[in-house]
Amino acid sequence: MSDISDEKIKDLKRDVDINEPPDEAGYISIVGFNFTPEILNVAVGTEVVWSNDDSNNHQIESDSNKVNYKSDLLYPGENFTYVFNDSGEYSYHCSIHSEEKGKVVVEDYYY
Repeated sequence: MSDISDEKIKDLKRDVDINEPPDEAGYISIVGFNFTPEILNVAVGTEVVWSNDDSNNHQIESDSNKVNYKSDLLYPGENFTYVFNDSGEYSYHCSIHSEEKGKVVVEDYYY
């Protein structure tokens, strides 16, 4: 028998963030003119890898004023990496194909 009432447990559950923790390693696949996943959740300090798994060339470019990154032209099979050191939401796009858009959400997590 628990010393905690059912009502208290309900209150505690409401206060807990039940979202999935961020990926420990960030990986984004570029295929079919899409970023997969379109939104990637990671912890501060995570290295994110964009992998061109498509048959076309792509180029990753930040939309954020907070961070500024732009990959070289990525040929099929090539990767680009960037380490996100600050929390926030960082949108990006393919500078060759403007319809390709994605976002990296970086959060402070303590394990």
